[in-house]
Amino acid sequence: MDIVIKKLSAEYADDFFGFFDNDAFSDHDEWKWCYCLESHLSAQENDKLWGQKRKRRKKAENLIRAGTMNGYLIYDSSRVIGWCNAGDKSDYRPICENKKYHTDILKKALSAFAVGNAFCVCL
Repeated sequence: MDIVIKKLSAEYADDFFGFFDNDAFSDHDEWKWCYCLESHLSAQENDKLWGQKRKRRKKAENLIRAGTMNGYLIYDSSRVIGWCNAGDKSDYRPICENKKYHTDILKKALSAFAVGNAFCVCL
């Protein structure tokens, strides 16, 4: 194994989408379209986009391009085998909308971690 971790940017967006479109959740088709958006959308927006793969993908593209969706792609050689959604607390709507998280101490957030089709934790 040749494990490399790269920070998500527009440059690596195709790798991110390749992971979600082809490898992540290959045993759960109903989850493949999540594109790890839950932590970036209000509950209302998430409900509205639930199950709408094309619209969710476009939303993820826009967030990546804007630098709002951050995280790390985990590669084995040139193949993405995992994803970690992590970044500034201010980029995560559910955290920003919940007063219990309003603090100057918490600056960063980790909202999901997925490795292949075997494991995903959404916090």
